[in-house]
Amino acid sequence: MNPILTSILLLAISPAHGQTPGPGTVSKFKLAFAGRKSNYPSEKPDPAIQRCMAILAHEAKAKLMAQSADEFAIGEFLLPFLKATGNESYLATDYRVMDVNLADREGLKAVSVTMGAVSRVFVWRDGKAIAMPQRLSWLFGFEAHPYFADCGAMVMNCTSVQDAGMRFGTRAMSIALGPGRAHVTGDVMGEWLLEEEEAPSPFEIQGDRLTLKSLDSPQAVIVGSSDKVFERTEVYAVSMQGLKRLSVSLSMPYLRAADAWMAAAMKARPGTNEQRAFVRDYGREPLMAFGIAEQADPSGASATLSTEAGQFTFFLKKSGSHIEVRGFKFERIK
Repeated sequence: MNPILTSILLLAISPAHGQTPGPGTVSKFKLAFAGRKSNYPSEKPDPAIQRCMAILAHEAKAKLMAQSADEFAIGEFLLPFLKATGNESYLATDYRVMDVNLADREGLKAVSVTMGAVSRVFVWRDGKAIAMPQRLSWLFGFEAHPYFADCGAMVMNCTSVQDAGMRFGTRAMSIALGPGRAHVTGDVMGEWLLEEEEAPSPFEIQGDRLTLKSLDSPQAVIVGSSDKVFERTEVYAVSMQGLKRLSVSLSMPYLRAADAWMAAAMKARPGTNEQRAFVRDYGREPLMAFGIAEQADPSGASATLSTEAGQFTFFLKKSGSHIEVRGFKFERIK
């Protein structure tokens, strides 16, 4: 949720009565909002903000669910509430930055309301509210996007709300929707790189298949926050019982093997001769990597790391799914 983009979007909106909430609803929202403890959320729920979210959710269900509401319709809907808070230009974590996300499938309706860095999720089946678990009544730190899988379970695509940074937290949650109460059946956390809006999402659901992408952190080197390294792709089957992982694909397998070998060498005391030689050149603390690369051909594979100490080239051999470091070469910076 980008507050600058939201401000531009709201300026471009001309009110239309189809999505505009009634003045009485906005007044109730304004009164509830005045009772907030702070402008920024914490892990402890604020009852006043929870009331605001309930007002927004029920009004969104009534005003937006009857049509295919796009971001402009949602922005038009939110405008009176934003005005009621005195919204101008705030940090993304401020309650006065809001968003609404919707899902609708065969009698099931879901509304997620985000205010600053907290979300609340509401679900109805055939018009009757389903009681949500406590963690979804105050989902701190995330904006939640609801989806319905073919099996009838709900899947939440959650992205961290933050004021700065090149990376953001991801969270995929599966929720079984019982007759009157919902239960969280799966919860997968990760991290991804902040990219252009046109870039593919790290979250994709098709039918009952969920694909998640995330970034693993190296153990022995430090990489830039904008570097997309050690990418992980996982595919899950979604059911009412939860998430079952079907496959996992890891990028840069040779660099991963070299990184694991480096981490082991840095901890080894006294270690092998080769480990001691590596520590003598590299040290026992992670160094910043300015360049990384790997290559493989029928004759073997190598992984190269360029650091402030110099360039390390690791020679590796793959046998089945196992990759072994056979040696390394160090070239000091001249």
